[in-house]
This record gives sequence, C-alpha cells and structure tokens, in this order.
Amino acid sequence: MDNLNPIARIPCLTSLDNCHSHHQNTKSMRSLFAFFLLLPFISPAQKNTYVSADVLAHVGKDLDNVGYGLGGSANTGLTENIFLGGSLAGFRMASFLQNISVPLSLRATFFADVDEDRIMPFGLLEFGKIFYKQDTEMEDRVQALRGRFHFFAGIGVRFPSQSRLHPTLSMGYSGLFYRANELSINNTVLSQQNFNLKRVTVRAGFMIPRKQHY
Repeated sequence: MDNLNPIARIPCLTSLDNCHSHHQNTKSMRSLFAFFLLLPFISPAQKNTYVSADVLAHVGKDLDNVGYGLGGSANTGLTENIFLGGSLAGFRMASFLQNISVPLSLRATFFADVDEDRIMPFGLLEFGKIFYKQDTEMEDRVQALRGRFHFFAGIGVRFPSQSRLHPTLSMGYSGLFYRANELSINNTVLSQQNFNLKRVTVRAGFMIPRKQHY
C-alpha cells in the first residue's frame, strides 16, 4: 500500500509499572480533552462560542484507503478572531483499518474577519489522540494495531446565511499515526512497527456561532 510507510521497528521493554503509567497518562489525556469539549458551555456568558459538524474525507494516493467519516466540535472565543475548543470524529478507512478510528483533539480556529454577513476565511489546527483497536490472531502470535495521535492543519471558508447555520468548506493536510505490536501467546511484545498515513482532508459542514451582544 503506497501510503503505509513503516517509520521504525523498535524493541519494546515493558513492565507493570510502565503499563500503569500509560493508563494513567491516557486517563489524564481523556480528562483534558473532555474539559476542552465542555469549555464553551462552562465559559462566562460574555464569551463568543460556536459549534460545528461536518462530513470528512481523508484522500491519499491509494484510493482503496480513502477514509470517510463524521466530526463535530465545540469552541469558545479567546478573542473576536481566535477560538479554542475540542473536536470528536469517527471514520473508516478500508482496507487497512477494519474498525472505526475515533480522533479526540484540541482545536484552534483563526478567523480572518468578524463580519458574519460575508464570506469569512479561517485557519484551523487540530492535534490529538486516535482511539483505535484491531487485533489479528495468527498461529502463535497476535498483531495488535492501535491508534496513536494525529494532527490537521488547513484553511477554509464560512459562508453567510440568513439562519444560524453557516455552511463551511475546508481542506488541509492530516497525519494519522498508528502502531502495530506483535505479541507472543503470553502477551510479550516481540516487535513494533509504526505507520504514518499522510492524507489530504476535505471537510464540508456547518457552524453555529453564538455571538454575545453588549
């Protein structure tokens, strides 16, 4: 597959302490993401906010591995033009990924204007954790594929609307990172291989802004 590029093959040294530390870090990361997803709803009333929803496509050289999915976000304004929030998505990417990947991300939006009555360009950055699990059993071992992290950087436009729903269209570059662990029958890690999926991501959807009027 053209876009599945092994980065490294690294021996793994594991222990119960390391596993406990990993689970604690994962729990802390989930709590942090949950805080940013709820941020627009717990911020003071004078803050401007917006929520969004969109369909997305991750497109690469190999059309057999195009990913399709849905995503949403909640965001609160740091200034009139800069918003910080969190996003949650889900996508399938056959034939490499048999199950649904769930990216949970921190998100920053940079609007070029504040006038909602005309086309508004914006920049978008996301970085977060991919939740994914896929186990393939073989005769004397198991291959466990797990999600690691992802990022997205892109630009888009928000169109004016007579209703609260503002259509949006954006495009950018995504990096999707996974790791395959080869495990023995007693669950010892024999080897690891990292995969970096590089994709052009296209999104179409809508934003619902809530602007505080003084």
